[in-house]
Amino acid sequence: TLNLFQSTFAKNRSPDGGALNVNTNCAADVDQCIFAFSLVGAAIHCINSSTASLACCDVFGNEGGDWVGCLAGQQGSGGNISQDPLFCDAEAETLQAASPCAEENNQECGQIGAASVGCP
Repeated sequence: TLNLFQSTFAKNRSPDGGALNVNTNCAADVDQCIFAFSLVGAAIHCINSSTASLACCDVFGNEGGDWVGCLAGQQGSGGNISQDPLFCDAEAETLQAASPCAEENNQECGQIGAASVGCP
């Protein structure tokens, strides 16, 4: 089982999964992560009987889809959202103060993703 915590995946590209491919018979437990703006593919792609369980994640604006495939049905539950994370810059290193992923704006989950608030 792969465990991901407070990670940010932005503007990735893969024919299958923009940020993460979960291989056959594997599982991914993902907490407080952002999957945004993948250029090709869905946010996460699960192969065959693999699974991905998300909690307190923001999945938004991915070219191949957001809450599709093995993520279907998880949007809106367990603190999962689909909102623009409002990055300050193209590198997704910091969040704007109004970001739904900022700790101050998300009482249920706290900070989502690796970036903190801090636009120059």
